[in-house]
Parts: sequence; structure tokens; C-alpha cells
Amino acid sequence: MAQVLILIGGMVGLVVELLYVGGLRISEVACLRVQNIDFEFKQITVWDGKGKKDWVTPLANNLILPLKIHLETFA
Repeated sequence: MAQVLILIGGMVGLVVELLYVGGLRISEVACLRVQNIDFEFKQITVWDGKGKKDWVTPLANNLILPLKIHLETFA
């Protein structure tokens, strides 16, 4: 799977990595907001996830820089 992730780039690659590494569902990634990502504590908060439950997942170290670059570029 790691070889496939290397081949996918850009925003699509970032979404795929959030799905795979973060354990998020497509609907959860689509509803992510900047406020849901805590770079200091390295975690992502999901509100109203599956079963209408709120939960927290760790933010992988290899996603921090790409997410920051994405936010700076598109914010």
C-alpha cells in the first residue's frame, strides 16, 4: 500500500493518506475543518462520525507538513 500512496500526489494523495493512515472515512475527511486539526497535540477530532459519535485520532507525523502546506496554499 505504501507504494501506491507514493504514486498519488496533490490534494487527492493527501485525502487518501488521511483515509489510510488516519483511519478516517470518506465522509469524515469531506467534513474536516481547519479547527479539527490540532498540530500541537498531533490529533484530528472528528465530530459526528459514524454512529453520530465524536472521536479523536492521532495525526501521523508524515501528514503534518503536507497539511500545513495545503492550508497555507488554499487558505
